[in-house]
This record gives sequence, C-alpha cells and structure tokens, in this order.
Amino acid sequence: MAEITRTTLADVLNANEVTRNNALANLAEIARYALFAEDMYVTTDANPVGDSRFDGWRFVGWLRTTVAANLIGDISHWLFGTANTTYFGALFQSQDNTNQYLVALRGTESGPEWVQNCVALPHILQSFKVRIAAALVEKGGAPIKHHSGGSVPSGFHGIYENLTLGLDGASAPDAYVMITRAITELQRQAGATWDSAQIVVTGHSLGAAVASYLAYDLVTQAAAKKLDLYMFASPMAGDSIYVRSFHGLDSKRGGGSSCDLNVVSVIFERDLVPMTPPAYAPMLDTLKIIAPGGTAHGQQYLTACEIEDTPGGNHHVICYAAMLSSATAIATKCDARDKDNVACIVTAGARPPLATTPYIAAPAWNAIYPAP
Repeated sequence: MAEITRTTLADVLNANEVTRNNALANLAEIARYALFAEDMYVTTDANPVGDSRFDGWRFVGWLRTTVAANLIGDISHWLFGTANTTYFGALFQSQDNTNQYLVALRGTESGPEWVQNCVALPHILQSFKVRIAAALVEKGGAPIKHHSGGSVPSGFHGIYENLTLGLDGASAPDAYVMITRAITELQRQAGATWDSAQIVVTGHSLGAAVASYLAYDLVTQAAAKKLDLYMFASPMAGDSIYVRSFHGLDSKRGGGSSCDLNVVSVIFERDLVPMTPPAYAPMLDTLKIIAPGGTAHGQQYLTACEIEDTPGGNHHVICYAAMLSSATAIATKCDARDKDNVACIVTAGARPPLATTPYIAAPAWNAIYPAP
C-alpha cells in the first residue's frame, strides 16, 4: 500500500515492543524511498526515467538544482553562471491516500556535491581534484544567516536555494513555491484543499540536510498544516538556533506555526557524515543507532545488525534500513547498482537480494505538473 504511516521518535523509544518494532520498520520503509531516489540518479541527467519501485505513487514532477554533476560542469556553473541542472529528487502523490504527498531527495553522488558538503571545512579535504574544486567554491564556505535566525552551511543551502520543481534554470521559482502550487492544484482536482494535504519529506545524506530546509519553508512560508520530515545520515544542517527554531515550529509545542510537524533524524554512531560540519548542531529529534555490543540510552537504539565498519558501510542508506529493521531490509527490492551498498551488510538475515532485472522504469515517466 502506497501510504506512509506517521512514525515519531516517541514511537521508536516506546517501552511496548510491538509499537517500537512497528516504528522501526516504518522508518526502514521510508529510508527505502531515499534509496530509490538515489538509484534514479544518472550523471548529468536532469530527467531520469523513473523507478518502478515507487509502485502506488503517482509521479508529479522532478526536483532539480543548478549544481552540475561533474567537475567541468561545476566549474562552468560557478565561474560563468551557467544554469546546468541536475536531478535531485521527485514529488509523488499517494494513490491510496490522495491527500498524502511524498518528496524524496537523493543523497550525494557527484564529486562537486561532496565539495559542497565540505566547503565549510575545506582544509580537511585530501584529494587534489577536490581541493581545486573547493577553492572554486570557497566563497560559499562561510556560514550564512538563515531566516530562522540561525546560521546554516552555505554549501548545503546553496543547493537548496537553486532547487525547483518541474522547471530548468536558476531563475525558476523556489522548490517550496512550486511544490505548494502543484499540491494545491492536485488537491483542487480532488475536491480538497492545501490545508488537508499531508506532506512527507525524506532524504539521505546531503539530501537530508536539503530536505530540512525545504520542510522549514513549507511550514513557515507555505503554511503546511501536516508535515513529516525523515532524515537519514544527515550532516548537521544548521546551528543550535536553527535547530531550536525548527523544533519549535510544531504547533503541539506551542511554536510559531499551526503545523502538526513531526521530525525524526536517524544517525549511526560510526557514520562520519552526521558529525560534520563542526560548529553546527544535530536535530533535537535525533535517533542515534548504536552498533552491536554497545549500550543504548536516551534517544538511542541498539541494533542487532552488523554493518561493515567502513566509511561507506557506515553511511549507506540501505545499511541504515537494515539496522532499523532486518525484516524490512531483506524484503527490499535492491537494484544491481546497489550491490556495493548491500555488500556492506554483514548480517546475512538483513541483506536484501539483488535484482537480475533493473527497476529503473522504461519508458520515461511523464510529469503531471505543470498540469497539461
């Protein structure tokens, strides 16, 4: 069934084993959407062909950003102001609950994007090629002021600032504006309103940080009434002021919005990405996964799944899914391009099989927004 069940951090930490296991399985299922979004990425292609694993979801449109997918394109973008666009995610509508919408953002894939990730700390970069690219974007390395009142890393936010839905070019409207228009129109067609829309935003790695900026604006600028943000392996998206402001947006906490907001950020203790950039802060609603043999306390969860202790193994989104729910992970349809990620799952009972036929759809998906 193509409908996402709301899962809160309190559900995961619940003393009731059934409630806790269901919550973990739900998070693992949501993590899969971030995996599928990553699998659709193909070099510089701004228009992927889609993925059949989004079965039950009605494709609305592609999200694109003006960050090129290769070093030459990145130099062109930054030095000459060209508006190269690359696919960064997609918007879907549930076919089972037409009031529910899903925004799935992909994680980091290209070399320049890793530079964007690290521009706040360029001196730690070792690769000569990456150091050159870092120098080109050094002007974006300083923290910038966010309208939350806090500061955010300009490398992450620069990608979000150029993110849009359905259109090409740096002059296209902001992603939250286009998403609001699309959902409002689809709701109108169904005899419903924007206020009745339930929006789920998810992303992995860099995509998780960008997802937080999008969610913030959907709540504060577009007045979304119900929104869930699920972040996996996210770097720190902002400072403590940004984090506290985000936390306070939930109407149940008496914040400055009328939104029923739910946030769950999932990180793994051995993953290096959530520890960066320094001088920023993790989300307040963060679940930390503890490796087997450790001791969990507070907002932590002790996993029974063993992951290969490497930078990649500790960061892959399918590894996160396996650590959250081995049953969900092993039932996940993994494309052949996921083989290196899947191989990092040491526990055989949590390692999904790889498909012999690709799930990448053909023919290409046709966007339904802008409406024909």
